[in-house]
Amino acid sequence: MNTIFLQFIREILFVGIIALLVSPLLIFAHGDEDHGAAKPQTSVKQNIETRTAVTGDFEIFLKNSFLEPDKEIGGKLFLTSHETNEPIINAKITLFVEGEDGKKTEIVLNPADNPGVYRLIIPPIPESTVKLSAKISHSGKEAVVNFGTAEIKSAPVESSADTSWSRSALLGLGALGLVTLLGFAAFLLSRNFRQKSQIVEQETISI
Repeated sequence: MNTIFLQFIREILFVGIIALLVSPLLIFAHGDEDHGAAKPQTSVKQNIETRTAVTGDFEIFLKNSFLEPDKEIGGKLFLTSHETNEPIINAKITLFVEGEDGKKTEIVLNPADNPGVYRLIIPPIPESTVKLSAKISHSGKEAVVNFGTAEIKSAPVESSADTSWSRSALLGLGALGLVTLLGFAAFLLSRNFRQKSQIVEQETISI
């Protein structure tokens, strides 16, 4: 009987560890950007667009306001060394905005006061889909970074109530999934314990 009880305790501990590992995934399964990822990443949050990319020598972080049509858009580019993560100053950076007709708009970035930070201004562009890329030159090294496509469109209107409701729904679904998992695990453990108890009773009777 002691052996069955110890086995039961071990199974409970195992299920508890699994629950701790699974619950964050259930609640926060939307994922985040990895600043060190090799593949370009794009994120839009609170009408701010961010894009990251990595080359052999440079790590680039592009941040700008939402790309709305027919508006001048300001932004910043953060340039660091991919190997040391130190800011790179005195680099020559040109941002290219390629329209659907293949025409490219060249935007020369100017260094800001902070090391490794470069300011940019995107001229007014009509509603369309464009391709963003950048050419970087520093200390004899050159790299061309492709940020992928970007949509020039009106900024979405997102109310705080909608955001709060979405977050509450996500948390609720995560909690429901966790409760369901724990309930199912408890059912399996209870059934397993009853089966083992019956076996022990039968063996005791037969003796």
